[in-house]
Amino acid sequence: MGKPVIHLTSTDSPDHYGLVQSGALIRVTTGAALAEAFKMLLYQEQNRTIKYAKNALLEHIGPIDGKATERVARLALQMDIDGWVG
Repeated sequence: MGKPVIHLTSTDSPDHYGLVQSGALIRVTTGAALAEAFKMLLYQEQNRTIKYAKNALLEHIGPIDGKATERVARLALQMDIDGWVG
């Protein structure tokens, strides 16, 4: 949260949530690409990457306000009321 993230992978795995495409994650698959990502974050793009990461988190998981448990509990209760559970 609020930190640049490098996604180190040995394959070109799918970007299921669009986090690489959005700029929230920097995907690297080689040692050379990892070195370039470090250089970029250290000297150029750290603030921009952090901004993209915060936007992606808000889009995919909602606000970071300490109330996730309350939202999940309300959703579970609503699902039970609506007949989705059991």
